[in-house]
Amino acid sequence: MKRLLIILAILPLHCFSQQVSDLFLWNTDSTSKKNIVFLRGDGMISSNSFRSDLYNKLIFGGNISADIKDKNIEKLTTSNIAGGNAEASLGFIGDVSKYLGKGISAMIVYKQTLFNEIQFTKEIPSMALYGNTQFMGQTIGLKNNKFQSFSYSSISIGLSRTKNRRGNTYQVGASVGYNMGLSHRSAEVTSGQLKFASDGSAIDLSSTYFLSMTDTSKTNWLNGNGLTSSFFYQYIHRSNYVIGVSIEDLGFIKWNNRSMSEQKKVNHHFEGFEIADILKVNGDEIGLETDSILNSIIYPSKTESYYTKTPFKISVMGSYPLSKNLRLDGVIWKVANSYQRIGIMIKPMFTNIIPTVDFAPYFISNGYSGYDIGFEVVAKTLKNMLIKANIFSIPVKSRTLGGGILIGYRF
Repeated sequence: MKRLLIILAILPLHCFSQQVSDLFLWNTDSTSKKNIVFLRGDGMISSNSFRSDLYNKLIFGGNISADIKDKNIEKLTTSNIAGGNAEASLGFIGDVSKYLGKGISAMIVYKQTLFNEIQFTKEIPSMALYGNTQFMGQTIGLKNNKFQSFSYSSISIGLSRTKNRRGNTYQVGASVGYNMGLSHRSAEVTSGQLKFASDGSAIDLSSTYFLSMTDTSKTNWLNGNGLTSSFFYQYIHRSNYVIGVSIEDLGFIKWNNRSMSEQKKVNHHFEGFEIADILKVNGDEIGLETDSILNSIIYPSKTESYYTKTPFKISVMGSYPLSKNLRLDGVIWKVANSYQRIGIMIKPMFTNIIPTVDFAPYFISNGYSGYDIGFEVVAKTLKNMLIKANIFSIPVKSRTLGGGILIGYRF
C-alpha cells in the first residue's frame, strides 16, 4: 500500500495533469487491475480582499449588513483580485502495454471549465456597496480595472509511461485535446475617470478600454474552436519521496466571426439633476434611454473573429515521508494568462491513524487569496476505490469559499 499513500501528494485544486499523474501512481500499487475510471469536480470563489461572509450573501441571498460591508471594504487595496472558477471532468485510464510496450497507459478525459476573474480598484466595490455620495467633488481613476470570463469544454487523449529502475519509479505523461469554446467576455480599462460634481448634480465619464465578447444571440452553443495540451513528470524514489512538474491546459481558442471585439472610447456628461447613487440612475431622468447608454458602453460595435489563450498552470511539487504515519507535501504553481499570483500549498498528510480515513489540514495561498486553511479527507473503505474530498478553506472569516471531490475506481 505504500504507492497508494503517494497519491496524497496531489494538489487540492485538482488540475488535470496532476490529477491524472496521481491516478497513475495509484495504479502502480496493483499488479492485476490496471484500468481506472474517474469523476472529479471542484469550484471556488476567492479574493485577496473580500471574505466568505460577503460571498454567502451574494450567492445565497440575504441582507448585507453594515458590519459585513465595513469589514470587507476596509480590506480593499489599490489593486484587488477575485475569481469564481469551477471544473468537472470524467475520464478513463487504460493499460495498453500489450500493444505499445511495457508500462504504457492511455487516457481520455472530457472536461468542462468555467473561469471568471476580475481585477479592480478600491473605489468600484465601495460605490457598489455604499453608493457614490462619498465621492462628491472627487475624480476617480478607472485604469487597471479588468475582467475575463471563459466557458469551454475539452476532450483530451494522452499516453503515460511508468518505468522502474533500481527500485525507483519514473513517470511521464502528455495529452493533446480539442477545445470547444462556449462563451467568452473580457474588458480592460487602459485609461479613464469618473468626475463627480461637489453638489451631486453632474457626472462626467470618460474612458478608453478594450471589449471582447462572443455571440450573444444564443443561436449556437459552440462559438469557438481550439487546441489544448498537458504534460507531467514524476520521480518516485525507493524511499518514497516524490518530486514532479506539470503543465496543464496550455492552449488557445479561436472564437467565430459572429464574435465582437473593439477598443472603445466613451465620453458621457450627465447633469441637471441630483445623483444619489450612480448604480441606480434612471436613464429616463437624464433624457436618454438607459439601453442606448448601456449599449454604447458595454457592447463592441465591430463583429470579427479573435483568439484567446486559455489560462494554463505550471506546477512543481514534492512529497517527503516524515514518519510511518506522516508525509509532508508541498506544491508551488503559477497560472499564466490569469490575474492570479503565485500559489503555494503546504500539507501534512496523516495516514493510517484511523484505518478507514486519511486526513490533512493544509495551508494554501491559491493565487487569489492571501492565505487559507483547508482540509482534505481520503476514504479507504471500499476496495479498489479512491474517494477524496476537499474544503479549500475553513469558512470562518476566510477569503475563499469552495471545495472539490475526486472519485476513482480501479478494475
